This record gives sequence, structure tokens and C-alpha cells, in this order.
Amino acid sequence: MINPFAVLLLLAAYICCLFLLARWAERRAELGHGVTNNPYVYSLALATYCTSWTFYGSVGKALDSGLLFLTIYIGPTIAAALWWLILRKLVRIKSRFHITSIADILAARYGKSHRIGALATVVAFIGSVPYVALQLKSVITTFTLLAGNGGANSFLGIGPLVVLLMIFYTIVLGVRRMDPTDRHPGMVATIAVEAVIKLIALVGVGIFALFVINSGWDDLFSKLTPEQAARLLSIGGGEGASYVTWASYLLLAMSAILFLPHQFHLAVVENSDEKHILTASWLFPLYLLLINAFVVPIAAAGLAGGLPSATADTFVLGLPLRHGSTALTLLVFLGGFSAAMSMVMVSAMTNAVMLTNHILLPVIEKIPALSLLKRRLLQCRWASVAFLILVSYWFEVAVGESYILVNIGIIAFGAVLQFAPAVLGGIFWRGGTRLGAGAGLGMGFLLWMHTMLMPALAKGEPFWQGPMTHGLFGLPFLRSEALFGLTGLDPVSHSVFWTLLFNTGCYVLVSQFTRQSKEEVAVVGEFVGLAQKFEAQAGAQVEASIDLTEKCRLLENTLTQYLPRNQATEL
Repeated sequence: MINPFAVLLLLAAYICCLFLLARWAERRAELGHGVTNNPYVYSLALATYCTSWTFYGSVGKALDSGLLFLTIYIGPTIAAALWWLILRKLVRIKSRFHITSIADILAARYGKSHRIGALATVVAFIGSVPYVALQLKSVITTFTLLAGNGGANSFLGIGPLVVLLMIFYTIVLGVRRMDPTDRHPGMVATIAVEAVIKLIALVGVGIFALFVINSGWDDLFSKLTPEQAARLLSIGGGEGASYVTWASYLLLAMSAILFLPHQFHLAVVENSDEKHILTASWLFPLYLLLINAFVVPIAAAGLAGGLPSATADTFVLGLPLRHGSTALTLLVFLGGFSAAMSMVMVSAMTNAVMLTNHILLPVIEKIPALSLLKRRLLQCRWASVAFLILVSYWFEVAVGESYILVNIGIIAFGAVLQFAPAVLGGIFWRGGTRLGAGAGLGMGFLLWMHTMLMPALAKGEPFWQGPMTHGLFGLPFLRSEALFGLTGLDPVSHSVFWTLLFNTGCYVLVSQFTRQSKEEVAVVGEFVGLAQKFEAQAGAQVEASIDLTEKCRLLENTLTQYLPRNQATEL
């Protein structure tokens, strides 16, 4: 065990270094020499996808389900091959319509619809809760393992301390100030560095497991029983996963790489040059390959070393800790902290932006008594960050003990899968309408809550077990994991099938029987058009000059509702 005060001191020093790096990157950007305007930094930032799910949870999933864990990384690799078609279009739409979130792009495509934006925000927020909870669980568990139960208890519970640390970290590095472009060069720079640290740490443990504890592959696998080796190298472990299960996991991962709120922000909003996508299309899959290369050896070394399989999520930290390698243990802890914090920071920041833009501001407009909050939007974002992390902590306490890390993450993946029909349909199909998108997204989200979220809550709270056992409203055909009598699929495939069927079906059918509004007609061509650059083309009737006096007055009057008049005038 390591002194918990030493661990906290190390974390404090690490966070200070990241803050200094962020300030340096921001100053460079202000001088026009941004360090984040680089294809390699952009590609590394996308590696936020490799959260503590990857860092710790992949080993646990390998012991639980064999090679099924690879689907979470094969899916994004397949998606990366399509980025030049899909991601490039999203980046150009972002630049044309000043998109700052996934809720923005849906609202803009479907007639500047506040309701679509609000619905997308709710889906993104509730879908982010399990994923943030996963990160909290990993940090709490590994700190407890590192410091020992006594060390954790001496702090009156490590959970609240981790929650406060993550709220502080997110506000300091991600939501410190209002940025009209919602781009954060300092944050991106720290994320890129964290990506390198977690890769070095995980590869270091893999080499340690293979060549320090053991004498290579042959020696390592000779220490396993035939049943253990077969389970690790099977396609489904003890579950006997089918090809339908693999297809479902692949589909979830392919959608998550773009539609998780934090991934959308880093891939689309933070993109400064669409040519960076070409580099990311090969560098990001290479990163995924490297960071997963030692998952099976680490899992095998843990089993061979006598570590309990029930604690497989902590094998990455447990191996160097058990063999007395303090330096590697601390590096692994920093790597796991980096994997968790980079995701929490971006997710909390993007959700805070969506909550203030699509939920709070419309409410303020309808309730004049709340107008004073317009001057406090930054503080409202801080409160939104704290709200997301606190709700996630509640979810971790309620559900965390019943699930391994990867299975908590799958719940979040199921939520963001519901964005796929409306977003992809919105940029490739002219016929999609606002009512169709709302019906599809809403129905898919409700079914996700019933078929995936409710079973998760039922594992920790008896209150939610009724729909699992007797069906919603007491109707047997509405049981969460046997909807409409379908019982031949595993729970994940079952949820993916029904949510996508109803989501896509409602989107297409309702769109066929409804008409687009004038606002939708005005923008649909630019959203659905080929991947050409959007350029303003002067027509024959363009005026030679425009009087800006009145326009500036209107803009200044609007901005002064949110900012001091001197700042509004400067803008």
C-alpha cells in the first residue's frame, strides 16, 4: 500500500502541471501560433474514447467475455474508414452553422427547433450519467486499492473527495471562461498529453506482465489451465456470445465514436482543419491497436498470478502493486486518472453548454423573473457541471457494485445510439422532418430507458424490479428484457434491436406523412448536399454596400443582456 497523502500530493502536482500546459497552449493560440492546430494533437484528442473503460475495464471484459472486448475498438476503426465522408461533412456543417454541440446540429437541421434541441440535450445528459459514473467508479476503486481501505476510510469516504476533485478539475481546465466559439485549445492540449500518458502506462504494464513477471508468451500461457486459456481467447467467454451479439456491440461502438457528446465535441467542434481528419483516420485506429495489444496478456498474468477473477477490472493496477513496482504503480494510477478525467472534463463541459443553451435560456425567456441569470451564464455552466457529476456519483453508488466497468459503459453507448437515425438521416436524406426526428429520437430514448437503463437500476434498487419481472404496467409483453415476447437475444442485442427498430421506423414513417417547415426547407440543401465547401456566392442582386449602424445597434442590445456593455461594444 502507498500513503494516501502521497497519492493526493501526486495528483495535485499532476493537475497543476496540466493547468500550466493549458495556459501555455491558450497563450500560444491567442498569439496565432496554436499548438492544437495539428493533425497529431487532433488525433490524440480523439483518444479520449479510451476512458477508464479501456484502461481498466477491457481486462475485466476479456476475463468475462473473451475477445468480445475487441468489438469496442473494431467498431471505431470501421467508422474511421468512413470519416472522410461523414465527419468531414459534419465539420463543414459546424463551420457553416456555428454548431457547438450535437443538440445544436439537430436543432439547426430541423428548422431551428427548440424542442429537438431540448430533447437531444436530455438524451445526451441522461446517457452521459452512466459513462461518467464509470469513470468515478474506476478512480474510487483504484485509489482504495492503492491506499488500502484504511487510507480511504481516513478521508471519511474517498467518493465525495473524488467528486469534488473532478468538479474542480473540469471547471478550471474546461469551463473557466465563456468562449463564443466553444473551442478550447488549452483543454485539447492537456487531453493529448493525457492520451500519451495512459498509452505509455498501459503498454508498460503489458511489458511488465509479459517479460518481467513472466518470460514471454509461452511461459505466461503455460501457467494457465486449458479452460482459462480457452475462455480468454474465445469469442464470448463463458457467455457464448453469438454473431448477433458481436454485431450489436460493433454497431454501438461505431455510433459512440461520433455521437457521445464529448466525442462529437472533440471530433467536430474542436476541428480546426478538415485535412486533420485524414491523419486521424489512420492514427486513431493505430492508437486503439497499441493500447489494446496487451489486454489479453495482462488478463492472463493476473490469473496466473493468483489474482481473483472478480477483481479483473483492477488487474492493470494490481499486478505492479502486488510485485512491489511502486514507480510503475503510480504511473498506472496517473494513467487511469487521465483516462477518466479527460472524458469527465469534456463530457461535463459539453453537457453544461447544452443545458444552458437548450434548457436554461428558453426557460429564462419565458420567465422574466429569471432574466438576471443571463449575466450569470458562466456560473450556470459551473452548476451544470456539478449537477452532472453529482448525479453520476449517485448512479455509481446505486448501480456500480452490480456491474463491471465495461457493462456500465454499454448503457451509455445504447443511449447515444439513438442520435444516429436523426443525425445521419439529417445529413444524407432530404425527406427527414422535424416531427419525424422528434418521434424517432423520443421513442428510441424511451425504449432505451425501458430495456437498458431500468434493468441496470433494478440490480441495485428493488423498486425498479417490477417492470423486469412482471412487465411495465403489469403487462407481461412489456418486460424490459423480453419485450413483445422476444427472448432469444442477449440483453444488449435485445435493446439495440428494439430501440433502433422503433427509432428508425418512427423517423422514416412520420417524415413520410409530415411536411417540412419553411426553416427546414431553407437549410436542408446545405445539410444534405455533397461534401462541397460551403462558400458564399454573390448573386446579381447583391447590394454594393450595407449600412451596419442599425445591425450593430441590434447586436449590441442583444449582447448587453448577457455581458457588460463595454464587452458587448468590443464584440
